[in-house]
Amino acid sequence: MKIYVLVILTNLLVSHALAQTPPATSPIGPQQSISPVTTQSAELAEAAELDAQIAGLYNERRYDKALTLAKRVLKLREEALGPEHVLVADALANVAEIQYVRGLRRESLRTFRRYLEVYDKNPDDTRDTRKVMISSLNRQICLLFSDFDSEYKDFKEAYRLQKRLYKLENGFDFDESANQPVDELRMGGLLINKRISGPSPFTPRARHVLGSLIMKIQVDEQGRVVAAKTICGDQFVIKDSEEAILKTKYKPTIVAGKPVSVTALALYYFTPH
Repeated sequence: MKIYVLVILTNLLVSHALAQTPPATSPIGPQQSISPVTTQSAELAEAAELDAQIAGLYNERRYDKALTLAKRVLKLREEALGPEHVLVADALANVAEIQYVRGLRRESLRTFRRYLEVYDKNPDDTRDTRKVMISSLNRQICLLFSDFDSEYKDFKEAYRLQKRLYKLENGFDFDESANQPVDELRMGGLLINKRISGPSPFTPRARHVLGSLIMKIQVDEQGRVVAAKTICGDQFVIKDSEEAILKTKYKPTIVAGKPVSVTALALYYFTPH
């Protein structure tokens, strides 16, 4: 079995962030629109009413019904506001999230990609929009490293998303010159060379697992992993992977000459042989 380790270190802004991270089986879920609308048409009024129902259906795990309503909201907003409005981006994020938990991986990845395209035409920097964007980027990275056919294992795209996530959560660009060659980063993660040591998560439970497992981790100023929570991956290797990552050591991240505590996405990629 080959194991690749992906590490995307990000600045730890809140010390309890990991405790608030939803588990792999309980994502953030659909959000009601937070962007204002200056003109309320009949279509937008209907969309607002449906939007209020989606989160409840999602929480009840009535994903098919929630997806039907989310797609209806998307259609109504596109017709009323055009395909590039910020409220269309909100609707796309909801559709993509429900597709994700519904197991419609290809559809979800395509919708997430469109969400980013529309969002980029309506940049926003509020706390809520950053939360949705971070969730979206995490989801896309999960999808790009998942175990369906290889055409979706686009490491170049995953690399771009990693850099975007890094800048979003750190407030500054990733410095490529301080790390591995770009080809290595695409496959292994932005800061893979910070990994000093750590045990393998390979156990009998992982013998027949094919695919990736991605965790959110907290790394302290000394480079020790002090917390870990899986965000996506095979349930049979979650326990072993989290135990292994908690014993992993990284080089400290230095900002302005000082070591800092950081959060990270860490990935184990299992390939049985």
